[in-house]
Amino acid sequence: MAVPTGRGRRALLIDTDNVTILNGRTLSNAETHFVFKRTFYLAGEVDFVKAIAPRRTNVRVGAELAALGIRWEQVEQGPDAADRRIVERAMQLIASGYTEICIASCDHYFARLGSSVALTVINPLAGKPIARELRATATAIFETQVTAA
Repeated sequence: MAVPTGRGRRALLIDTDNVTILNGRTLSNAETHFVFKRTFYLAGEVDFVKAIAPRRTNVRVGAELAALGIRWEQVEQGPDAADRRIVERAMQLIASGYTEICIASCDHYFARLGSSVALTVINPLAGKPIARELRATATAIFETQVTAA
């Protein structure tokens, strides 16, 4: 699914829980598939893609990730575990020469990346607000107005 570009290297990191749960409701498989496809559409061309989540989420959405050729990484269950891993992965990518990180999430946790790299925020869920701190540090924001279902 990753497409090399002639510009700086761009990565897309997906906070899987954040983009597959809306207002406390877990999205259906069809909605999840749509959200992942919408995420790719909003992100544009990227050189690296990874979805990061705890095991229970990867089990729930694994078929959709596999159908779209998205690699995933598993983290332990716990508060901010996936968020921490996404930031760690982003810092590794930055250290290896990536010039832009696209984060598919609305979580304030990722605001800390804005001082290290061009940070693009992808919000594939209409009706889910982007945290004020994240919005303030983002270089670019792409949001959908289309509902998942």
